[in-house]
Amino acid sequence: SYTAAQARLTLADQVAKREAELWRAGISPEQDYQKAAHDLRAAEIETSSARQQLAALGLTIQNTGNPAQFALRALSDGTVIAKHLAVGEGVTPQSPVFSLA
Repeated sequence: SYTAAQARLTLADQVAKREAELWRAGISPEQDYQKAAHDLRAAEIETSSARQQLAALGLTIQNTGNPAQFALRALSDGTVIAKHLAVGEGVTPQSPVFSLA
């Protein structure tokens, strides 16, 4: 959901910038400009909420340019003894991804 929220934020930002330019040039009505600004704010809130949900799970977003990459942190020290995950596989907060010993 974070990846989807981030994509919606990027699109909403582009639309808001375009609508602002069109409104200032007198081409687009103010109502379209206001709707684009509202949609941008909603996308910012959605992205922030998704980021907070990940943080609550102990996940942090890496600054790799790929929002699908996360650092997973164990609650305690240990050694990974099993991996229950494949590249590209979707997971939920309840999905076991590693077993530690």
